[in-house]
Amino acid sequence: MANIKVKNVPGTAGETPPYPYQDYSWLKYWEKKTGDTATFCARCGCLNLAKHGGHVQRCDNFFDSKIYIVPLCEECNNPNNKDVFEVDCKLCPVS
Repeated sequence: MANIKVKNVPGTAGETPPYPYQDYSWLKYWEKKTGDTATFCARCGCLNLAKHGGHVQRCDNFFDSKIYIVPLCEECNNPNNKDVFEVDCKLCPVS
């Protein structure tokens, strides 16, 4: 799988996953939807454990404005982080 350039989406901390996943964390939502297990942060070069399902948007596709969930550690899932970074995992659209 090729790395994908993304950035954090601010203002999503209070959101909950859509029905029927509303009782799950965003990280568990990502696992259920992708069929993968989130162990490590998906940010390339980060070796921290994944603690959150981070809301991100792609930066490598001008026509794709969807919001996606990816497994991130606390440090990488920071809404103040405006940096573009690469992830190596499946993107799970919020739908």
